[in-house]
Amino acid sequence: MKDFFISYNRADKEWAEWIAWVLEEDGYTVVIQAWDFRPGGNFVLDMQRAAAETEKTIAVLSDNYLDAEYTQPEWAAAFARDPQGKERTLIPYRVKECIPMGLLKPIGYVDLVNLSELPARKAVLGAFDKRAKPADAPAFPGAKGASRIAPNRVQYPGISADSIGELEPEGGAIPLDSPFYVQRHTDEEFNTALTRGDSIVLVKGARQVGKTSLLARGLQRTRETGAEVILTDFQKLNTTDFESIEIFFLTLAEWIAEQLNLHVFLDKIWNPRHGPNMGSAIHVMLFRDCSGKENI
Repeated sequence: MKDFFISYNRADKEWAEWIAWVLEEDGYTVVIQAWDFRPGGNFVLDMQRAAAETEKTIAVLSDNYLDAEYTQPEWAAAFARDPQGKERTLIPYRVKECIPMGLLKPIGYVDLVNLSELPARKAVLGAFDKRAKPADAPAFPGAKGASRIAPNRVQYPGISADSIGELEPEGGAIPLDSPFYVQRHTDEEFNTALTRGDSIVLVKGARQVGKTSLLARGLQRTRETGAEVILTDFQKLNTTDFESIEIFFLTLAEWIAEQLNLHVFLDKIWNPRHGPNMGSAIHVMLFRDCSGKENI
């Protein structure tokens, strides 16, 4: 079951897509008509599945939304599942000036009206925190000019700002020893897959969400078990490497031989008569030249 169904009027499509992008970029799963209802499908059935197969419904509030006919059943279905709001199944995001009435009136909404992008992004994601406690201490509301007294302040037991040093540059993998790396549930799932010895582990996500940093830590963890690790990066190949399947496999074999320190002459062991799949240099290396290696 996916996390969110985005309910919106077509006049607010840009807002709906932006909210969906922010959520997916943060690791949530989303169903939105603009991306998930494809040609040939039944709109009513697609809408029914979206409402039934998601944990929560996000209503993109505006006068357009409140006055539209087809948006009413969408938020009403979420309301019916949780009429007391204990599970917060229906979460409205107000994107334009409007006044919700009727059953929508008492439901608290996230107000994005007149916010710039960064505060709006924080508001979108902050809606799912258990509390809205601010990161900074509130100003003392008493006598003007009075200072906030906090004797015997408790020292932070973690890493101090002085010990962290300069911030790391944006982009790319975070160093293995970086104090800025944040463990997520994805790390545990990835490490479990590596421990099981899964043949294929797909790491999928939007740009700049930590895929390369997660992969680096997985490679390091695997090396620490004593296994031989081979790293290939198809982005480093050029057009000549794809001129034929034989050239591609030979290039891949060169990578493997170099990283495993195999002393082989690829031009001598390549047998084009057997085809690139079974008679290739890769096949010969793995089953003949690597016979003395373990944990590859």
